[in-house]
Order: sequence, then C-alpha cells, then structure tokens
Amino acid sequence: MVGIDEAGRGSLAGSMFLVGIQTPSKKHLENIINLGLRDSKKMKPYQRERIYEYVKSYKNEFNYIVQRIPPEAIDELGLSICYGIALDNIYNHFKDIDNEIIFDGNTTYSATAPIQTVIKAEDKFIEVALASVLAKVLRDKEIQKFKEMYPEYLWEKHNGYSQKIHKEMIQKYGRIPGVHRFSWKI
Repeated sequence: MVGIDEAGRGSLAGSMFLVGIQTPSKKHLENIINLGLRDSKKMKPYQRERIYEYVKSYKNEFNYIVQRIPPEAIDELGLSICYGIALDNIYNHFKDIDNEIIFDGNTTYSATAPIQTVIKAEDKFIEVALASVLAKVLRDKEIQKFKEMYPEYLWEKHNGYSQKIHKEMIQKYGRIPGVHRFSWKI
C-alpha cells in the first residue's frame, strides 16, 4: 500500500510537505520498525532524523514522492487547492502500481484521485507513519534554514506555528516574503 501524510499545514511560516511512500521491502520494514518508527509527533527529533537518514541512504530501494507547497502557492491558491494538487500528484506517481492509497485525515480536499482517508492513520499504518516522519523532517530542515537566516524570529520557540511569540516577532519585524504566509491572519 501507499501511505500519505503532511507536515506544516497549520503554520504561519514555511512550506507544507506531503509525502507518499509505498510499503518498503520486508528487510527495510523491519529495520525502520527497529529504529522506533511511529507517528512523527510521538518521536524525538533525533529519532525522526535517524529514520529519515536510513530512507535517504537506501533511496533507490524506496518508492516515495515529496510534494513541497511553498507559502506563495498557499497564499495564491489556498490550502485546499494546494492539498488537492499535491494529493493528485502523489496518486499519479503510484497509479500504475496496484496499491491502496491511505491519507491521514478525513478529507482529500479538492483531489480527484481515489485516495482513502483514515483519521489517525499514522497510528494504524506503517506507511503513513513513515510518510509522517519524512514530511516532518523535511519541514524541520526548512525551518532550520530560517533559524540561520532570520534568528531574530526565535524559530526554536515556535517552528513557524501560531504561538504567541511568533505572532509577536511578526508584529515586531514583519512577515518575510517566501517564508511567511501572507494570507493567514495572525
């Protein structure tokens, strides 16, 4: 099967990442389970990074696709349209393979592809948990770049999300083009 999950949907800054990944081989499946795979929100950053590095080191043996939706696209098209496009792209990547495709959530937004939604899918399907980890690590890497480029925004305290300190930094320094979502209210 194929699992899909995202990271960064509700943030005020940074991209949203969607990852679709097919069930890995038995050998890789056992290895990533032994590395502690579960829902990315229940893992420490170093644990997620370990799994990400494992997949990256065997990237030719994993069938996956990453969809990065930058803040400008979210501002221009809206979140639902961006979701739909990304989900359709992921489906098209896997459509020639007979796979059940599971997306974590309760809607496929504007996607036209036959994707099944399951609430809390990252707790029920290894593939969705793996997609969750990859999406979260990719988003964390992007936020790390922001920390280096714009340290005054105190990214380590909010990671781009809508915490009070982030809103205060936006009010103090303004929104950064290409980093912040201008269509989102603070």
